[in-house]
Amino acid sequence: MKEKIKMPISFHGNYDVSITDGDMKKKDRCQKLFIKTLPGKHEGESGNVENMPMYRITYFDFGCRYLINGTLVENEEDRVSFDSNGKIYTFSPAAPKQ
Repeated sequence: MKEKIKMPISFHGNYDVSITDGDMKKKDRCQKLFIKTLPGKHEGESGNVENMPMYRITYFDFGCRYLINGTLVENEEDRVSFDSNGKIYTFSPAAPKQ
């Protein structure tokens, strides 16, 4: 079942990216965030094929393109999170610098 992403995504937007891998946490910024639902059934953590939708997340950080595939963990108006191979990627709109 495809779930609509609640956080507004703008083509020319700037976003904060938080990557959590166990105890390590890295924070970055990115531009041009794209989130697309991948068709078909996907293998879950238990090795069973599930109806859990996979998403392809593409984002750009100073000219570098990052591509990840993940499952939706959190879907709020102010942030969206995905699990990709045990890493949690959280995207939120970047607050303007004061």
